Amino acid sequence: MVGVGTGYFLHLANQDRENLAKETEQAKLDTLKAKQEQQVAIAQANEKVEQANQEVTKAQDAIKALELERTLLAEAKTLAPPLASQTADWQLAVSTALGLSLKYPPGSKVTQDNENLLAVAASGTSIASQSNDGSWLTVSASDQAAKSRLLARLQTSTPVTYLLNGNLIYGQEGFLNDGRSQNRAAVFEVLKGGATTHLIWIQTPPNQRSGRRVKVIAIEDVLATLDFAKLP
Repeated sequence: MVGVGTGYFLHLANQDRENLAKETEQAKLDTLKAKQEQQVAIAQANEKVEQANQEVTKAQDAIKALELERTLLAEAKTLAPPLASQTADWQLAVSTALGLSLKYPPGSKVTQDNENLLAVAASGTSIASQSNDGSWLTVSASDQAAKSRLLARLQTSTPVTYLLNGNLIYGQEGFLNDGRSQNRAAVFEVLKGGATTHLIWIQTPPNQRSGRRVKVIAIEDVLATLDFAKLP
């Protein structure tokens, strides 16, 4: 009888140990699950905070752009599109990718027209020169790195702002940093509705006619031919 009683108690003790081991394992699993759920919740919360920060940054940038636009409007010089008679022999360049068109005087040609860049260089410019900043006019999408590179090509510059058909064209205009001070050049950005849309590099058009009664074609004259697609 004593043996039977001892065996019964041993059986109960083993059951208790098994149950305790199961409970301990379950507790560990519950703890691990709780930690995982906590980590997921923290990650989701951090993602929401990051999204909120991005929205705040976008809103702040939009406000800054609108404030800049308002400031520039007060000092902008209005450019009127030239008369048809003044550009009768000019060529038309259209970039559907960049959403714009412009005219350029004789003595030049379009050397690149793709989704990234519209470029115009003097007729007869070699391919090597074209690939080495040989274009006197380029238009691309807004690009701060490219803007910095272009500004470095100016020896001296002053801020200039134009208003053309509701578009602000603003930037720096001065002399080309190539040892020939008579070569004027400028770097402009186009601002519309609080958004910077285009980057423009432009120099005084080359291959101009000479003569006392011939008007020199200036940077402004080419800028005035720009026509931008209407924003939706």
